[in-house]
Amino acid sequence: MREFGAKPAVPLMVLASLALIAKAPGYYLRLTPSETRIARPLAVTLLLGSAAFFLNMLLRWSAFGREKNPAVQFVGQGGLYAAFLLVVVVHQRYFQVEARRKLAMRMLAPVALVYLAAVFADALGLLSHSHGLLALFRSEAGYDDVRPAGLLSEPSYFGAFAGMYGTPLMFVRMGRKRWPYVTLGILLFLASLLIRAKTFLPVIAAQFLVLLLCRKRPGKSRLIPATIGLVALVLIAMFLVVSNSALDLQENLSSAMRFGSALLCLRASLAGYGLTGIGFGQFHFFYRPEFAPSFLMNSYEALSSMAPGAASRASAFNLYARILLEAGVGGLATFLLAMYRVIKEARIGWSFQAEFGILIVVGSLGFLLTQDSLFLPSLAMGVAFLSGLRASLQIPQPDILPNQATR
Repeated sequence: MREFGAKPAVPLMVLASLALIAKAPGYYLRLTPSETRIARPLAVTLLLGSAAFFLNMLLRWSAFGREKNPAVQFVGQGGLYAAFLLVVVVHQRYFQVEARRKLAMRMLAPVALVYLAAVFADALGLLSHSHGLLALFRSEAGYDDVRPAGLLSEPSYFGAFAGMYGTPLMFVRMGRKRWPYVTLGILLFLASLLIRAKTFLPVIAAQFLVLLLCRKRPGKSRLIPATIGLVALVLIAMFLVVSNSALDLQENLSSAMRFGSALLCLRASLAGYGLTGIGFGQFHFFYRPEFAPSFLMNSYEALSSMAPGAASRASAFNLYARILLEAGVGGLATFLLAMYRVIKEARIGWSFQAEFGILIVVGSLGFLLTQDSLFLPSLAMGVAFLSGLRASLQIPQPDILPNQATR
């Protein structure tokens, strides 16, 4: 259950879903046609990843006798994706109510302030890595990075958080006065730069691409700041890559580990396993030298993951490469189809709420270019938010449940 509990929002969202189902099962499990268009392909990905596991067991692709058990990994990782699907299905009905969508948007600024304050307190030494409040957010192995991370387990996660929520704060109208939200978004970006959290780059790159391409008849006044931001993004990226030698694999074994693991996953897929998939949770057992690029063998972390006694799951550091290998071509296609439909259908009725949801979804998808978690809370929330918004435009929903009294 380590990954299930690593992000506190995951168990909270699952418990909330179960509570909503218990309160009104007929309401929260009855999907509209637009909601089914999103839930069905996500469910097909789950089915294909599960079927691939049983094919794997039949052909004995995953080796037993290691520290981790293939069956246990399938149950855990498949269950994680099933929990993601459950949250999307239940909360897309929850977010059909206008007041709930507005509440989610209003909470963005206070939440960002809390995380930003924690990072500054961490940097100033007011909070300690080794004990106290921050110890609750660190891994059992300890925290050996000198860079502040605040309430997140490592600086890269703060960078993703800053990009994911900083862009909506800057570009989506949250209130009558825009300057406090814009200022907060800029502070999040600056904090990411100061702690050298490069992961915010793919997040805001995807978001700016949406602002430039997906707006419905955008005016010049809205295109200009997005274009300036995109140019600034390129310049920042060049500075970070050069100053941190992120592409020098001999000098930066962390980058070698990330790039090499994703490449290993793709090589295993191209070896034929990506056609049908190998089953959820089985990439760990394909983290082998025969699929690894030569430079990856210089990484002690990679060699440790290849060892039979590896206690931690090997990561592909790219969700799309992982789904391709574990759920096959069909599983990746249906997952991407669901994401495409979410964004396309939200764009039809473009509004500030649609823009907010799209930026959350696209930012999450950008972050998943660097991580392979099957349940990213922001993605589940963004997909449910947009699906609920779209359904509310087609079939107006009451602000109260059907079994509650009405005037």
